[in-house]
Amino acid sequence: MFSATLFLLFRLAGRYSEAAGHATTGLIPTPCAAAGSAPAFVRHRSSSSRPGKRQAEHDQSGHAPAFIWIPGMSDDFRAMTEFYASRGGRVAARLLRRQLGELWPDLARLNVLGLGHAQPFLSLWQDDARICIAAETRALADTQALASATCIVDEQGLPFPDLSFDRILLCHALETAVSAPRLLRMVWQVLKDDGRVILMVPNRRGLWAHRESTPFGQGAPWSRGQIDRLLAQSLFRVERNAGALWMPPVDLRPVLRLGRLAERTGARMAPQLPGVLLVEAVKDVYAALPTAKRARRRVLVQAV
Repeated sequence: MFSATLFLLFRLAGRYSEAAGHATTGLIPTPCAAAGSAPAFVRHRSSSSRPGKRQAEHDQSGHAPAFIWIPGMSDDFRAMTEFYASRGGRVAARLLRRQLGELWPDLARLNVLGLGHAQPFLSLWQDDARICIAAETRALADTQALASATCIVDEQGLPFPDLSFDRILLCHALETAVSAPRLLRMVWQVLKDDGRVILMVPNRRGLWAHRESTPFGQGAPWSRGQIDRLLAQSLFRVERNAGALWMPPVDLRPVLRLGRLAERTGARMAPQLPGVLLVEAVKDVYAALPTAKRARRRVLVQAV
């Protein structure tokens, strides 16, 4: 019954859409080369329109990132930023932040890295963490939403020294990675020996993975079994599994107001159907390194 209700709301959502307002200020960060270095930013302004009063209030609070299209910005990053600036995106980010806060409640004096597009969630720890860096894997990053340092990185070679971070959050990274094992290998290298990671990925069985208008509908969704096997192959040990976004992916005000109720009800009635999987794993420095299978060889023996 619960799954049927979610499916009905999901189908109805296709009939409704609401354009989100966009602010007219954007920032372009320059790539940084070390975990402790702060990137420089260049401010761009648009003369086409001015942000409204309500949008300006959102910009100052940090809940709705200011956004402007900049020539050269990748389409997926622009769509992702627009989503988190929308009403439904803000509700989804708030529900995800609540779950992340339960997994990592206190990161005081720790080095934190957000990889992929983690800016909507790093506000949880940026005031207490020793270092809090958002490492974007897209073409350009809009960094007005957070005060933490932001840089652009190549997922195939992170520009940080080994053993740099205590905690790493991967958000909108694994599902679009060119090589997921390669990306996790890079994460393993820059993570401290007692460090932990959280993988935030769309659930293959959830509704959000089938909604292309959201960032969770892009790339390849994952199941818990696939994530567990990938982490084991990448020398990580799974510690905890959690989920979020049982709320259907719609931008209807009545549904959004029931977001917390949908989360509680979904976790009890359909624990296998969250929209997003959250998997916490610890770096396993004592795991046996995988070895390639040796080919059989012929051996000469003396004839009888």
